Amino acid sequence: MRGLNYGIDFTGGTMIQVDMGKQVAVSDVEKSIEKYNLDPEIIYSGENNQEIVIRTMEALNSDERTEVLDTLKADFEITDDDVIAQELFGPSVGKELRNNAILAILLSALCMLIYIRIRFSEWKFGGAALLGVLNDVLLVVAFYAIFHVQVNNPFIAGILTVVGYSINDTIVVFDRIRENLRYSRKGGTEELIDRSITQTLGRSLMTSFTTLIVMVPLMILTGEAVREFTLPLMVGVLAGACSSITICSPLYYEFSKRARKRGPKNGAKKKEEKKKKEQANKYPDGAQV
Repeated sequence: MRGLNYGIDFTGGTMIQVDMGKQVAVSDVEKSIEKYNLDPEIIYSGENNQEIVIRTMEALNSDERTEVLDTLKADFEITDDDVIAQELFGPSVGKELRNNAILAILLSALCMLIYIRIRFSEWKFGGAALLGVLNDVLLVVAFYAIFHVQVNNPFIAGILTVVGYSINDTIVVFDRIRENLRYSRKGGTEELIDRSITQTLGRSLMTSFTTLIVMVPLMILTGEAVREFTLPLMVGVLAGACSSITICSPLYYEFSKRARKRGPKNGAKKKEEKKKKEQANKYPDGAQV
């Protein structure tokens, strides 16, 4: 309903980078320039976090940027030499980034489909895996849309990482399904898939759990830029763990069931056509005794 909350990387805006000479609190910088109503994103940069990068979606002209810098000079005793960079970029750059991000996801999906097709030699595995990945991506996007979390470049990196993580988890389950279908003769397809999920369930859950444990300190102890990368990863890991078990494997079963239903009909039709062809060759004039 509200759409995605695109950040400066996608909408365009203004960037100012300043060497403060020491590490200053982000809250102090925000308080210094709050009268300009920029709603800025301020992150650390440089050695020992002595530099700050101020990014805002407001398109500030040269005079407005000078006013902001003059305020910082007065409050933090910096000079013109300490101003490292200041840029103004429009929405056309953000549109290009958006298009490149979509293209990157589509290319990664295509490469994974080719890999799965070669590895498993069945389209059913590839189709089920890609639909599961699509589910994970849509869940992450839905999370950002519902909670109106800002979308910037780290979000794209997070989505691509989620795609790779999810497909890896799915392939582990599919490997076990393929092994059981090939070497185990007990039970039907449904029972074999169920057994395969049970055999890989502990591994899948433990891998996802340990990955989430690593991400918790990244969310708490790091800066804003790393958090923007970590948040989609956390949502995607949870979605990927669920989809590998509850979506991809049942989809493979449904595809297999439909293929089996079509198989006998096609086989019977081919057999009937072959019989008619043999009769036509035996009785070329159409006469039968």
